[in-house]
Amino acid sequence: MTYVGAPSHGATLPWPTDIDPELVELFKKVVWSSLVQPAERAPATRTLANQSSGMLILGRYMTEFEYYDLIDFDVTAVRFLQRNLRDLASRIDEAEYMDQGGADDDGIAAADRSTHQHQDPSATDHYTRGRLSFTVVDTVFNFIALIYRQRRVLRLLGVHVGDEDPLDGQTARSWTLGVRAPGVPAKSPLPDEIALPLMIAADRLLGAPADDVLKLQKAALRALARREVAPTRKTLRMGGTDLLDAWRFAILNGETTPWHPTLPIHDEDGGPLPLAETLRDLIETIRDACVLTLLQLTGMRIGEIVALRAGWQPEAPLPSCIVKRRSASNDRDLFYAESIVNKGRDVPERETWLLGCCAAGSKAIPTPVRAIMLLEDLLAPWRALLTVTDGSLPLIVSFYGAKTLPSQSSHVSHPTVISTSRNVRLLYSRLLEWQDLPDIAENGDELIEYKSRRGMNISCSQWRKTFAANIARTDTRLLNALRRHFKHMHLATTEGDYVGRDVRVLEDVDEAQLQQTMTFLRAQTRRPGRTIGRTGSIVQRNLKRIRLLEEAGHPQLGKDMMEVLVATDVRLLHADHGICAITVSPTKARCHELARSVSFLNDRPSFSYQRPEICAGCRCFVADQSHLPYWRTRFLQNNAAKRAHHRSPDGGPAKVFEMKARQAWRVLRSLRSRQARDVQSGQSAKSPE
Repeated sequence: MTYVGAPSHGATLPWPTDIDPELVELFKKVVWSSLVQPAERAPATRTLANQSSGMLILGRYMTEFEYYDLIDFDVTAVRFLQRNLRDLASRIDEAEYMDQGGADDDGIAAADRSTHQHQDPSATDHYTRGRLSFTVVDTVFNFIALIYRQRRVLRLLGVHVGDEDPLDGQTARSWTLGVRAPGVPAKSPLPDEIALPLMIAADRLLGAPADDVLKLQKAALRALARREVAPTRKTLRMGGTDLLDAWRFAILNGETTPWHPTLPIHDEDGGPLPLAETLRDLIETIRDACVLTLLQLTGMRIGEIVALRAGWQPEAPLPSCIVKRRSASNDRDLFYAESIVNKGRDVPERETWLLGCCAAGSKAIPTPVRAIMLLEDLLAPWRALLTVTDGSLPLIVSFYGAKTLPSQSSHVSHPTVISTSRNVRLLYSRLLEWQDLPDIAENGDELIEYKSRRGMNISCSQWRKTFAANIARTDTRLLNALRRHFKHMHLATTEGDYVGRDVRVLEDVDEAQLQQTMTFLRAQTRRPGRTIGRTGSIVQRNLKRIRLLEEAGHPQLGKDMMEVLVATDVRLLHADHGICAITVSPTKARCHELARSVSFLNDRPSFSYQRPEICAGCRCFVADQSHLPYWRTRFLQNNAAKRAHHRSPDGGPAKVFEMKARQAWRVLRSLRSRQARDVQSGQSAKSPE
């Protein structure tokens, strides 16, 4: 399987050579067992290199402190490891520690780092031997958790693993958070003092400056084509003199001077810089501004932007990765980007993201659409140098080699999450006068770290959170639309991780949850028996109370119902496949049982295990007629996948698809729907039973 935006080494696992050989053999059995006979869920092959980061540090640590058997590595040993890692984190730059991203920066990024991170001979610790980061530490504890999950299979392979959980029933992430460098908060939405100026600066570059760079690039390449030479420093210096002398950049509205200095630009010694260097710098600036605009205005992950494919539609003047649709009201044209989702999926899946809209029939172009069109045009000459690997070419092109324009295939490459993120970060320092920012933002956030780092500590995931926070502040009724846009399974994910700390927003979110819960419960009083799931005695009691209130004809029925829900602290979390009633029975949630994080304080699912196949059958799961489309589609897709794999040489996955299809069928049958009978009658597919 090809994962767009992932480096080629992401699916390879380099075995360490500087740890005890017996430990290497043990680790090989752990990884092999997790792929062949996983206790829960097989790790994605694209993150194998990511696993090597944790395995490498853990192996060196165990060798250093003479832990030669996995059965000896207990809770005490893990606490000692955590303490050592915490001491190391406190000795390095805090921004550097968090610089490489958190939970929302795809595992692909960590995979790209893993083969490079532990080679620094000047490291501050002899068993990490490289730059420590939050993501790398997370892989250490995740690998320990993997060993414990695979303990039964490992025992069959002759590996001694104890029954005691070395993580003491906690999640790997909770142990990682214990290593967080002092004073470093989790990544949060960017303060307005930083986000707004960067948005304005990026938008400015996508106007006349981008047009200027496109024209300059075409003129330079046209001049070289007449000379039939490659765009090297020498040829551009010789053939671009007249072009440099005659070229003038545009003066933007409200400004008195051109947006860019007159060419040629001179270096520190006073000599003119070759056109190749100047032009490449301009091309990269516009390219990175386009990527930044997509991050800012769409909330897409960097991996999803990297996965955009190049090409133009034959019937419309739009890139092939953009889908244009008419709105349901027929008065708007909606523009969607089509890309690939890796995060949280067993296999990559094609999805769409809303880019913007305009009046129906209008020639206006939303800014994110303009950014993609610019990337298509700007990088077309250099995209032609790439080697086609999967039948298509990427929208974004990375430049390599000397600071000149590419002239051969070795000077360009397919983009990766890491290279694209790094290029965007380098752009920050040029877009903003960081020294002019205040030390404290209006909302109380400290800006000193941003100022001293000139924005290099801004992660791409912060733009996603900033986008979500802005939507929530605008209107919390848009949160469910935001959930669908972000491809989140539960609204609780969107609310908990992306809304931010704005008290007013959080109050609106809570009120919206209560309103949604009340709407569902009122519907159940009118349609009893049309749901599935063991909702628990508390929900049943609330249904009785609501029925009594309705029968009594209270003049303030809605307010009285809301008071009942507040008093019992009931919140139902809605998703496409069903409803999670975890607040009713927090200790009965199946996802938390698998995550070993059961607690009566839990008020949302464990996002590491929130999957439909786990939810169905959980004591907190509820579904009604509104969820039929999801389960019908799920049944048809898995049934088709089962038949396809039965015909393939490797029919192993067919059993998994068959089990998922059976489960979806049982949900459909339990709801006693007409759709289930239609499926059974053979209109769409036959029952797997």
